[in-house]
Amino acid sequence: MEYDSEVTGTNYSRDYFVELVDRAQTEDEIVDLITLFGTLNGNELELALPSLYSLAEKSSEAMKSRMMDLIHFTLTDENSSRSIRKGAISCLKALTQGKTVWYDYFLLAQGLEEPQFHILVPILPRLDCVMQLVYSNLLDFKWVKFLFSILQKHLDSNDLFWRLLERQKLKSFLESLTHLLEGIHFALADASRGNFVRKVIRSACQLSSPSSMFFISKSLEKVNPSRCLTMKDFPSVITLLKKTQYIQHITMRLATIFNYIVFFSKALELNDEAVNEVGVLTASFSREDPSLLDTFVSMETSRELLSQQFEPHDMIKVALLRRRDFQKDDFAALLWVRARLCDHEDQLQKLIELELADRLMAVEDGVDMALSSAMVEDVDTLLNVLCTSTKGLASVDIGLAHLIHGYILLRCAVTTGTEADCYIIDTVYIKLLDRLKYPLKSIADLSVTLISEKGIPLSRETLLVKLLNDVYDNLTKDDKDELNPKISRYLGTEALAPVRRTVTDFSHAKDISKLTSTLHEHRLKLIIKCHLPSVFQRNVNELVKECVDWLECASTYSVADCYLNIVDMLVEKVSCNQTVLGVVTAAFSVMNEERKSQHFLPALRRTLSLCFKKSMMAQPDVTQLVLGKCSQLLELAHLNTPVALLLSQCLLDSCMTNPLSEEWAIVVFALAVFGPIPKKEHRVLNAAYEMIYEKRVNDFNDIHRPFEVLQRTRLNGICIALRISKSNPNFAKHLVEHIISETNSLNLSSSRSFGLSLAHRQNTRAAALLLLISNYVQDEDAIDEVFSNCVDWTVDPCQQFSIKLLLEWVLVRLATRSLELKQRVVDLERSFANKRIGSVSSWINMMVLMSRLETEKASLSFYIELILPWTTAQNFAVRCTAIAALRLLYNMVACEELDRWNLVRRVVEFDSEPSGNSRRIVENLVSDFYFAHLHPTKHFDMQTILTEIPSRTGMPSEETIGVDLLRKFNSSEVPSCNEDSQFLSAQSLVYSALSKSNRCAPDINEDGLEDELLDNKSSSLVQRKLITKERILNSDCSIVVVASLVDKPNNLGGLCRTCEIFGVDQLVIADPIFVSDVGFKALSMSSEKKQKIEFVRPEQLMGYLEEMRQKGYTVIAAEQTTDSAFLHKFNFPKKTVLVLGDEKEGVPVNLLRCVDQTVEIQQLGQTRSLNVHVSAALFIARYAEQNLLG
Repeated sequence: MEYDSEVTGTNYSRDYFVELVDRAQTEDEIVDLITLFGTLNGNELELALPSLYSLAEKSSEAMKSRMMDLIHFTLTDENSSRSIRKGAISCLKALTQGKTVWYDYFLLAQGLEEPQFHILVPILPRLDCVMQLVYSNLLDFKWVKFLFSILQKHLDSNDLFWRLLERQKLKSFLESLTHLLEGIHFALADASRGNFVRKVIRSACQLSSPSSMFFISKSLEKVNPSRCLTMKDFPSVITLLKKTQYIQHITMRLATIFNYIVFFSKALELNDEAVNEVGVLTASFSREDPSLLDTFVSMETSRELLSQQFEPHDMIKVALLRRRDFQKDDFAALLWVRARLCDHEDQLQKLIELELADRLMAVEDGVDMALSSAMVEDVDTLLNVLCTSTKGLASVDIGLAHLIHGYILLRCAVTTGTEADCYIIDTVYIKLLDRLKYPLKSIADLSVTLISEKGIPLSRETLLVKLLNDVYDNLTKDDKDELNPKISRYLGTEALAPVRRTVTDFSHAKDISKLTSTLHEHRLKLIIKCHLPSVFQRNVNELVKECVDWLECASTYSVADCYLNIVDMLVEKVSCNQTVLGVVTAAFSVMNEERKSQHFLPALRRTLSLCFKKSMMAQPDVTQLVLGKCSQLLELAHLNTPVALLLSQCLLDSCMTNPLSEEWAIVVFALAVFGPIPKKEHRVLNAAYEMIYEKRVNDFNDIHRPFEVLQRTRLNGICIALRISKSNPNFAKHLVEHIISETNSLNLSSSRSFGLSLAHRQNTRAAALLLLISNYVQDEDAIDEVFSNCVDWTVDPCQQFSIKLLLEWVLVRLATRSLELKQRVVDLERSFANKRIGSVSSWINMMVLMSRLETEKASLSFYIELILPWTTAQNFAVRCTAIAALRLLYNMVACEELDRWNLVRRVVEFDSEPSGNSRRIVENLVSDFYFAHLHPTKHFDMQTILTEIPSRTGMPSEETIGVDLLRKFNSSEVPSCNEDSQFLSAQSLVYSALSKSNRCAPDINEDGLEDELLDNKSSSLVQRKLITKERILNSDCSIVVVASLVDKPNNLGGLCRTCEIFGVDQLVIADPIFVSDVGFKALSMSSEKKQKIEFVRPEQLMGYLEEMRQKGYTVIAAEQTTDSAFLHKFNFPKKTVLVLGDEKEGVPVNLLRCVDQTVEIQQLGQTRSLNVHVSAALFIARYAEQNLLG
């Protein structure tokens, strides 16, 4: 077939391809078209796809294999767009029409293209079916490779990892991914393994999500591939590392790079050429974190790679022959590791010293000849290797040390200030002289002499001033005194003024501007280090004002920071109020200019440390200005949480020496309760950091750890509040007033009772702060206000346990202050009962806590008498709490008093109720960490208040403050840790529930146990019930549906809805966890709140069914057996237990022994069975027709 020669490249049109296919009639023409389509690029192929579909329909059986090869090539092409793949799948459907083995494949191929992960979940099991077809040789594995290539794109998403994290399956998923990759690798032939690893590396290059990059690298780091990569694969790894550099979180970036390099080094062939280049890779993390290089070389696989035998003189030749950029190469450091592994360290060092001596002697003999570029490169390379030696340099010959010193002086004298010179002088020369214990005064003298010369080039001057800065701290006091006048003369009379240089070559104006700024920065640093009298003995007000004026025209933040540093040194001596205000305004202006740069947080720290100085805080107008700025920073902190951490740190440092006034109460409260609701990406990011720090020492200084930043901010805020309140009772008064005001405002929120809403979280944090700070409140009116508000909040039915327990503790601690307050707490009994009967449980809790404060056992009788009447209360929660309280108190009564309380003994030992909620709740209460063990004073510590109570009342990890943080950062007088092992080991089976309703919070209530049961997954009870209001039904009729064998939440949710609609007395399922499942709730439509639900594990069903038979029930199983009756002919007994089988296997044979009759649904079609929920609905509806609806 002839094609239009004028139509080429991107000039193809859709109509052109349609015409070609229409004209193709013979097999040869079709073959030509297939060949043509195989040569098209992406844009052209997209235009040709509709025609390709028509061509597929035209193809004969003989041509279909070639068409399918073309489609497979199109699908697996990494550059194919989604629309191209979609068109190719349509063509494949046409070619395989009528072949049922392709059904699941097409379902997966189309579904996996969807970006939303929740769409994929239902179809992922189909992959097992497709793989089974491959195992059965019904489908070629090459088609499955395409599915995996699409599937891996879903790894590049926060959503996937967030869902795994929510299900607590993230670690197991990464382990499975490691095993999968390793399994595929070793299942391949040896020749194919290298290509597989290369494909994995290319796939990793496609990732863009920082968390995805880290998690995938984490899996790859644990893979142990065969050594199948060569030197030719270095470029692909370097490309991957460049992509990884875009991760903004420093620690995560370094960890990801480290993981990728570990994986690559495991797959690298063991040969000298490859090993010599590994340093190029490790330098990508060792420059920012040298400890990672130590970790890398300590790994067994790395040691295997680096322990290749070598001769020292050969390695020196390698180092000298191939010029290396030691700024970006760890060759020297790894060379010493290799020498240590091969036991060549001494020999290598001696050879290096000899090589250096030969070359440096040449320098001594003739300077002009010896300082050729080749000679300089050789000597610098040898010096770099010697400087990184892991052996001490004390054994170096003194003559060689003199030669090295002379060479370094010579190099500094002739330097032109290039970037390479900057690195070698700063990183190698000075470090090497320091290791050789060689005095640095000669370097300083040379530098100050050279920079004082007229007409010195800008780059040379910049380097020498920096060099002078670097060595100045290592000089003796006498050396500094001798040097300072020379430095003062160099700086001149306008030392603080910006450096001016005339630009003659405008093509390099940008570079000159950058060098000028750098020179200005190092001149200012020199002024600060030397503390020159010519600068610092001037009038302080004028000097500070000059710095503030220069701040406005600072060319870079580094220059501005130097000016602020000088101001920081002098501001305490400033007497002019306007100058101080100008300093604060200028500092905040610098900070605002850097808001979108990497210097923002350093600028913020500098500004805050300046503003919080004692002399600044002593001036009211300055304080008001800073307060306003801090309020703005707190608003910004909701978008950039490290801002709040820095603010809290600086404020805490300030209050150590300068107690703040009560005006700061609002800011301190905001810090103590700070923290937004974490977003999905923050949870995933935090999970990544938790994995990173599993094997790293945590210095708690990583501002990119989202949860730790919030926890440290709140802890700092609490410590500030405690420190100031201790010395300033007026501050404590203002703070509690603000806590009360803010809490009352939060209580107006419609979401306040909704578990883990922002209002709930902040109320919990505020209650903890109130508990800690109430000790320092001295004002009687303030104490009374705290008391009355705590009572109102406790009675409120919307309070979650995380708040309620803290409020009870506050009231108990107030009761210890005086007999009057103690009596007020005791008298709350009647008030609580009148306002809300369920709140009497809180009053009983308080009585139990107060009883632990009594020193005499005789005093316990008082509390027993108070609580005893409530054991007969009608309210379920109150009755259970009272019985549990009496059980605890009775065990504490003195032996001589026991006879007096015989009635109490009978109550607490009553055991005639074999099962049920009341017995379970009482038993849980008497072993509960709070109710049974908390001591109001002995357990008054940070861990109990900020860690144990939140974590045991359903709060997530970000709402607690860990023990490690408390030990390191708690600066208050309140003890950091709880040392009571009995308390810490006690369970929380009563208060761990969180309400997910915006109407009311959880309670210990017979009518509201759902959430408590759902959150109490650790309970080993066999049966637990959710009971709702009784229905008015025929008392002779009762149906119980047993679905303990059904394990799909969606089926159970639909079944619950059906049961509630048709008046089923009880629905029995295996575990309360199903009721909290999203799939269950999606189909139940809240019917679980009205339907009675009982929980019986499958292994307990035989006993349960036998018990029901004894109660007069007939047990019917929905199952097909040889003697089963048809549903449409069956008459249900009035009292029926309907047993449902599981979705696949039906009712087990062992349970059929407990069944009175099996009933099946007569089928007319060919499908094997109905869905279990549908079957149950038919049975329930049939029962209702016969017994309930008549």
